Amino acid sequence: NRRLVVVTSMASRGKTYYEEDRDMKLEEHLVVSWTMHEYLEAVQSDEFYEKVEGVLEMDLDSLSPRLREWGIEMTQTASSKEARVRQKHYL
Repeated sequence: NRRLVVVTSMASRGKTYYEEDRDMKLEEHLVVSWTMHEYLEAVQSDEFYEKVEGVLEMDLDSLSPRLREWGIEMTQTASSKEARVRQKHYL
């Protein structure tokens, strides 16, 4: 009994062949993005925050030239959990 799972961040897996999907017992599972409220609520859990903290880090030195082109000036790194999530979400 084997199963193949394919995960993609694409909005669609392309053209759908319903008969082939049915024959192969293929199922599609859609996952929607979290809302800002859901992210902010989730980071209140220290256990969850520790797992995502690394992806909330940003290399502002390498980002600064591009941000300035867009008219965004970053003067300091966000310190609170909520501020870091909002900053990452903005970018």
